[in-house]
Amino acid sequence: MCSSDLQGRVGNYPNRIEAENMTAAGYTPTDVHPWETASNGKAAICNRHTDCTLTATADETPGNYSIAVQYFDYWSVKSHFELLVNGRIRGHWIADDTLPPAAPDLHPDGETGTRVTFPDVYLKPGDTVTLRGTPDGTESAPLDYIEITPSRKAEP
Repeated sequence: MCSSDLQGRVGNYPNRIEAENMTAAGYTPTDVHPWETASNGKAAICNRHTDCTLTATADETPGNYSIAVQYFDYWSVKSHFELLVNGRIRGHWIADDTLPPAAPDLHPDGETGTRVTFPDVYLKPGDTVTLRGTPDGTESAPLDYIEITPSRKAEP
């Protein structure tokens, strides 16, 4: 897997936090096949029937940000997700898109990768950003990464 090119473009995502690098409660890293359909070739899957969490600490300058969540959505079931900042729910969604069917083993793959974005989320250094996933049936609330980018809105 190529980690970077000479200009620092490929594999250089300064606003991205990989799921497997976040503090996990119930989430386990897993390989995605083919590897190029997930960031770093990995995803995190919830390994229990109740909710799991991934947490990271923000180090952004105080201001509003868009938080994009890259996740996997199997066609036959509906995992539930929440985005929390300092324990406060800032967004929620259900993985119920109409995407091609997942492979029979129901592991995350490129056909089921999708994204949700929450604009204008106020962050300051030290804030905790948490993703909570609740599996549904055979869907393990799989997550790939979050990406935090400056928002155009100036007020919290």
